[in-house]
Amino acid sequence: MVARQQLSRGSSVAVVKVADRALVLGVSDAGVSLLADADATLFPEPPPAENPVGQALKVFRSAR
Repeated sequence: MVARQQLSRGSSVAVVKVADRALVLGVSDAGVSLLADADATLFPEPPPAENPVGQALKVFRSAR
């Protein structure tokens, strides 16, 4: 999954890369719908999320 945006309590839009394609999906309690199909290069990979413990340690060390 490249990105996900919550729209309401039971619905969201997600971008998922499959091979060289990016699928834009509507996700709801009723199911999943394909909204668009695009070239995957239009959606760069997000940077990896940092471990929350690692973030806390950085804050702690900088406060010393």
